[in-house]
Amino acid sequence: TEGTDISEHPAPGTPVTGYRIYKIYENDKLGSPNQHFTVDKHEIQVDPMGRGFYYWQNRETAEDYIYQTIPRLEGLDSPGLLGIGLFRIEGNATVEAYKERGGFTADEIKVDEEPILFLSKQEIREVLDTMKGSA
Repeated sequence: TEGTDISEHPAPGTPVTGYRIYKIYENDKLGSPNQHFTVDKHEIQVDPMGRGFYYWQNRETAEDYIYQTIPRLEGLDSPGLLGIGLFRIEGNATVEAYKERGGFTADEIKVDEEPILFLSKQEIREVLDTMKGSA
């Protein structure tokens, strides 16, 4: 991802902060944009595979990426889905599993209560329509 310098990836176990995109469901459930599982946003998230979760250190890059995610967003008609959002996270750095994608990974993630940026399902559809119209 442009604007991300992977040489600055913190050593595993280092406390980190950053930004992560989630699908937002009713009842305080969150899900990764292209995966079919949800977590409670109040729980600390731990990757059972030990790789950690992808995040961005730079807010502007994360905000740009949310729009790149929209065309690949799955399950837009899932029951209880409210939209997608960008959240600030805190966690611990993991191995550089996403080095080839220019990203960072963290585990034991705590997610802020409210998203920094939120797009409802209707707003997502409008963005998709605009993208189709300019293609």
